[in-house]
Amino acid sequence: MSNQICGNMKSTFILIVSIILIYSCNNKRDIVVNQKIKIEFQHFEGCPNGPKLLKNLKDAMIGYEDKIDFSEQIIDSPELAKKFNFRGSPTLLIDGKDMDGMETPENPSLACRFYPNGLPTADSIRLKIQKIIQN
Repeated sequence: MSNQICGNMKSTFILIVSIILIYSCNNKRDIVVNQKIKIEFQHFEGCPNGPKLLKNLKDAMIGYEDKIDFSEQIIDSPELAKKFNFRGSPTLLIDGKDMDGMETPENPSLACRFYPNGLPTADSIRLKIQKIIQN
């Protein structure tokens, strides 16, 4: 009889663990959705495009402040450029990825950033934020 009780307890334990695992896997998306989006604005003082991109970014974040963890990083030395893998001023990183998909440079340095299609607009930044929130 005790073997039957142990067997039933073992089966019950396995069933409970299975239910917990299934629930956890199905709700993983909810956990990720509740995390804040990390937005980092990198630039150096005197960059002519810095203030414009910062304004576009701030306009894009309106209404999403509770979903965003914003930081501004001033890159003012070659050492900081290397430490932060600086792509040029200004740069916008969203969840650690470059807004325009630019790869990390081999030799980061203090340099102006060229945007072939112009600076990211408030609308394009807002769309990127909305897309991340919806996923």
